[in-house]
Amino acid sequence: MTDKFASNNPRADVRKLQDEIKALKAFIEKIEQIGGNADPLKTSVKALELAVNTGSDIGDAAQETSQISKEYTDDLYRACPKDDSEYVCQANIDRKWQARTIKWTLSVDQKNSVVNLSIRNILRRYVPDAICKRLDSCR
Repeated sequence: MTDKFASNNPRADVRKLQDEIKALKAFIEKIEQIGGNADPLKTSVKALELAVNTGSDIGDAAQETSQISKEYTDDLYRACPKDDSEYVCQANIDRKWQARTIKWTLSVDQKNSVVNLSIRNILRRYVPDAICKRLDSCR
């Protein structure tokens, strides 16, 4: 069996899943129109939609954090002196890379961490704009 959602393009996979969810919702409406009880299916589809959207928001946050982290590291490399100590400077940057990456991924205190950007993305998706624009976490 081939997996019609497996590709090298996660965004396209998410769009396909969202299209399938729309089709399921239309099917649920038809069931209800003819008097059927689709409540269990509705609950399952709602949970699936939440999982797909949240996964997408976290993936987007991880990608954004990765780009910001790369730019930051590139700036550090550019700041290294262009003399005999350049490689020592770069080695120091590389040695601290793992700790910096963990901080940029998991730290709630780090503005551009995956955790903070995921929270921002999820709030932007589910909180009305009038409220979101007043929350620091939505910016």
